Amino acid sequence: MRTRASGWLYGAVLGIVLALTLAGGATSHAARWPDQVLRGITIESRQQSAATIEAVKALRTKPTLRLVTHLEETPENWRELVMGLDPHAQIMMTILDSTQMKLLSAAQISDRTQAFVNAFRDQVDIWEIGNELNGEWVGSGPAEINAKVVAAARVVEAAGERTAITLNYWSSPNCYSQGWEEPRSYVKTIPGEVMEKLDLLMLSVYETACRPIQQPSAQDLATMLADLGAAAPQAMLGIGEIGAQGEEDKDDDNDFSDPTLAEKQRIAQRYMSMQPELSRRLGTRFVGGWFWWYFVRDAVPHTSAGSLWPTLDRLLASL
Repeated sequence: MRTRASGWLYGAVLGIVLALTLAGGATSHAARWPDQVLRGITIESRQQSAATIEAVKALRTKPTLRLVTHLEETPENWRELVMGLDPHAQIMMTILDSTQMKLLSAAQISDRTQAFVNAFRDQVDIWEIGNELNGEWVGSGPAEINAKVVAAARVVEAAGERTAITLNYWSSPNCYSQGWEEPRSYVKTIPGEVMEKLDLLMLSVYETACRPIQQPSAQDLATMLADLGAAAPQAMLGIGEIGAQGEEDKDDDNDFSDPTLAEKQRIAQRYMSMQPELSRRLGTRFVGGWFWWYFVRDAVPHTSAGSLWPTLDRLLASL
């Protein structure tokens, strides 16, 4: 988030896995991913760990959690939360948030990825090896950024794990300060060794990240995902990030006021309700996602007055 074995098993193979499960046979960690629909929330903070676990446990449907690690954090920092959440959710772990990726070299990204994979390969179902890759806040350009993506991908793939990337979406070309930031342009720069094995390709969508605000339709998002998906033929497609930006997201280009609960509810409702149309337009490649960014800030504790938790619980269950 900016404050400014590839593919999945279907058909006969999926039938075998389900049969073994129903018969009481043990399935491997790899066979757990994914459900057909990903009901995503993002946990971007380790604060309120106990309350976060309780909020996840209380959801009526099993979510997919996107855990976003930050530069100063080690695997040990996340261990308590990962172990507490794992029995109640599928887990996608983000190696490093977008704005911090530029602070490490490709070699450092490789080492960081290896450390987290070594620590959590038995709990994490998919690894996000790059978030909002096409943002100028991630690096100087595709050559620098993609070198780090390749470094992370090689570690994850060597471990037999699955990879995901997220690209930033803005509906107006005027929002991109560099030509390479346009998603269709950027995806062409990502090396084939990443795209040919990629398991999940997603879009980050924020209404207020550019002026004037954007409110893309389901058709707009489906068209973009279909175009990007052509470069990653085995990848599933989804929405990797939505949310209502507030004062803590201020930067040189944007000055936000904190959104009301009603505004958060509107945004969550607007985008998650696109699930049927996106599924119709993209078919079985579309797996949902949504991954509300501010879950800890907006929905924890889940029983507090003004919490977004009831809205997210209802919408995730409806996907």
